[in-house]
Amino acid sequence: ALIDLTDVPVTPLVFQVGETPAPAAGSVSAGGGGAPPPSEEEEPEPGAAKVKATGKEQQATFFDGQVTLAIPAGALPQDAVITVELAAEAPEKVPPGAKGASAVFRFASSEPLDKPVTVSLRYDPEKIAGLDPRLLMVFRENPDGTWQRIGGRLDRAAQAVVTELTGFSNYTLFATPKSFADITGHWAKDPVELLAARGFIKGDAAGRFAPERAVTRAEMAALLLRLTGNTELSPAMPTFTDVAPGAWYYGAVEGASKAGLLKGYGDGAFRPNDPLTREQLAALAVRLTGETTVTVALPFTDLHEVSPWAEGAVVSAYASGLVCGVSESLFAPQMPVTRAQAAAVIARLAERMGLFEVIVTVTGTPVWSTVEKPHWELATGEKNYVLLVYPRDKATPLLLKRYAGRTVTVTGYLETGPNIYMRGPLIRVLSVKPV
Repeated sequence: ALIDLTDVPVTPLVFQVGETPAPAAGSVSAGGGGAPPPSEEEEPEPGAAKVKATGKEQQATFFDGQVTLAIPAGALPQDAVITVELAAEAPEKVPPGAKGASAVFRFASSEPLDKPVTVSLRYDPEKIAGLDPRLLMVFRENPDGTWQRIGGRLDRAAQAVVTELTGFSNYTLFATPKSFADITGHWAKDPVELLAARGFIKGDAAGRFAPERAVTRAEMAALLLRLTGNTELSPAMPTFTDVAPGAWYYGAVEGASKAGLLKGYGDGAFRPNDPLTREQLAALAVRLTGETTVTVALPFTDLHEVSPWAEGAVVSAYASGLVCGVSESLFAPQMPVTRAQAAAVIARLAERMGLFEVIVTVTGTPVWSTVEKPHWELATGEKNYVLLVYPRDKATPLLLKRYAGRTVTVTGYLETGPNIYMRGPLIRVLSVKPV
C-alpha cells in the first residue's frame, strides 16, 4: 500500500496556559547560571547534568534551556537519578535530505521508567530557515549510528519539539522535507508534503504520489489505525465475509472495525477493495474528532445524493471545515476519495487531534471586539486572548456567538508570528466548549 504511517504517539499534549509548573525541588538547570551546585555524590561529568527523582511530579531544565524534562509522579522511584549529557554539537550520519536542528543529547537513568516522561528539545531556527517547523521531529540514534524517527509535537512559544519517551538513548532533532514529482502546483501540495515529511504517507518507487488515484477502504483502515494508535487484530474467526486471514489488510481492517473507525455493510461484507466514498470520509472524520452538528446552510445542489445515514456527518464535517466540496456547488457524496483529498483531510484531522503541535487550554469568556479588526477574544480576567478561526471553519464562530458572556474552555494552538493584533496572545481555535 502506498499510504503508510510512522509510529507517532497520538495522545495530545495539553498545557494549561499560564500554569507552567515551576521546576520542582531536586530539579537541575545545567548551564543556567544560577542553579545550586549538585551535591558531592551527584557531581556530574563535564558536559552532563543530573536530577534526582523525588517520586512526585517534577520538571528539570538543562543546558541553558535546550532540554526540558517533565517527570510524572511515579515514573521513577525516589532517589533514582536521570543523567543528561551533551553527546555531540551536531549529529553524524544525517538521514538523506534531512536537516539537523539541535545538538545530540544522551539520556540515561539509574532505574527503568515506570511511566513515560516528556522531553522537550529546543531547535535552532537558523538551521531550518525557510522550512515549516512542523517538519521537525525527534530522532533516536540506533546502535549503528543511524537515526530512527520517534515523533514529536511543535511548541512554537518555546521553539522546541516535545515528545514522550518510555526509555532513554541518544536523541536529536531533524527536519526531513519530502516532495513528489507529480504534485508540483497541485492544490494538495502542502498537506501532502507535510504528511510525507512526518512519515505518514509515501510515494512509489519512481518518486510519484499519484494524487488522483482512488483510496480503497482497506488502505484507509490501515491509515486510520496507525493515526489513532490502535493496534492490528488477528482474530481466529474473521468479522467480515470478504476479509480473510492472510490478506495484507486483515489485521488493519479488524483493528479499525473493533475501534469503531470504519464499519462494514449490512450483508456482513467490508468491501476492502472498493474505493472510499466522500460521504464515508465525512463520517469517519466526525467519528475521530467528535464534532457535533451545528446548523449551517450547505451550498451544494447534490445533497439529495447523500445517503440518509450520512446526512448528519456531511453537515458536521462541512461546518467544521474538515471536508469541503469538490466545487462551490457540488459535494459529490458518492465520488471516490482521491489520495490528494485523503491527504488534505488526514492533515486536518491530525491537526485537530494535536499530532503536529502542542495544544493549549484556556478558560474564559468570549467577547466580540472591533478594535484593530473585528474579531473574537477570550477574556480570562488576567489577559485577553485573540481567537483566530480557520477560514473553512463555520461552526466555531457560531459557537462563540452562542456562548458569548458565558464561561467556556477554548483549546487551540498559540500563534507566535507577526500579526496585526496588539490585544494579547493569539490562539488558533480547535474547539469551544461551555464549562
